[in-house]
Amino acid sequence: MRAIGALVVTFVMSSAPAWADQTEDNKKIADALFVEGRGLLDKKEYKAACDKFHAAQEREKQNVAILLNLGLCYEKQDRVATALKWYRKTQTAASENKDPAIKEYEDAAKERTADLAGKVSKVTFSFAAGFQPDGSEMLIDNTPIDRQELIVEVDRGPHVIEARAPGKTPSRKELIVEDNAKSLTYVFEPLADASLGASPAVRKRRILGSVIGGVVIAGGFTVSGFVGNKAEKDSMDPDQVDEKHSLLTANLIWIGGVAVGVGIAAYFWFTSPKAESSRSARITPVVSPESTGVAVFGRF
Repeated sequence: MRAIGALVVTFVMSSAPAWADQTEDNKKIADALFVEGRGLLDKKEYKAACDKFHAAQEREKQNVAILLNLGLCYEKQDRVATALKWYRKTQTAASENKDPAIKEYEDAAKERTADLAGKVSKVTFSFAAGFQPDGSEMLIDNTPIDRQELIVEVDRGPHVIEARAPGKTPSRKELIVEDNAKSLTYVFEPLADASLGASPAVRKRRILGSVIGGVVIAGGFTVSGFVGNKAEKDSMDPDQVDEKHSLLTANLIWIGGVAVGVGIAAYFWFTSPKAESSRSARITPVVSPESTGVAVFGRF
C-alpha cells in the first residue's frame, strides 16, 4: 500500500503522457483534482477522495494513477468488488501503454487484485422454470446482468435486483450482503403477465376492503334515510325540537364513524401492492336538509 502512494504522486506530477482524447486544459484540471483527492485520502476522508478521483478520471479516462487511486479509495471503504473493478481497469490501461514506467502501476494493481480476490462476495444468478431470460432485462443496482456471466462480484451491503420484460409485471427485490467473502444465490422467478393484474393475495385484500366499504356505505344510506325522514316528519312539531337536535348530533357522530369505516376499507385497498395503474380516492361528508352521508370519489 505504501508503494502505491509513492507511485501515483510521481506519475501525475512528473509524467505527461499524451492521451489522444485529452486536451492540455483537461490534464491540468485532472492533475489538480488528483492532488486534492490524494490529500483527502491522506486525511482518511475516503468517500470525498473517491469523488475527486472520479472527477479527475472523467477528464483523463486512461490515467493509470487515477485508476489505481480509485481502487485504493474504494478498498479503504471496504468496498471490495468496486475496488477490484478499478484495479482491473488499471491493469488494462497500463497494458495498453508503451511507457516502461507504467509497468510499476500494472504490477501494483495486480498485487492488490490478487490480495482482494479471495475477499470479494459473489452472487450466482439462476432461473426458475418458466422464467425466460431471452427478452428479459435483469439488473443489479441498475447495472445489466450479462446472461453469459451469471456470477457477479458485489460489495458488502444492500443491493436491488430487478427483472423486466415486455407485457410482464416487473420484479424488484432487495438482497443484503452481510459481509465480505460470501457466496450467495438468487433465483429469478417467472414474471406475471401484466394483463392478469394483481396477485391472488392482493385481490383478497382488495375484496376485503371493498366488502368493508360496501357494508359501511350501505349502512350509511340506511341510517341517513331514516334520520332524514324522521327529521322531516318532526320538523313541524315544536315538541320534537330537542329530539331533532339529538338526531342531528347522532347523525354527525355517525358521519365520523362512516369516515373511519371507509378509511379502514381504503387502507386494505390502497396498501395492497400496486400492479400497474395508480389509484386515488377522496372521501367527502355530505350534509343537506334532506339527508346526511359521505361521498367517495375515486379512480381504481
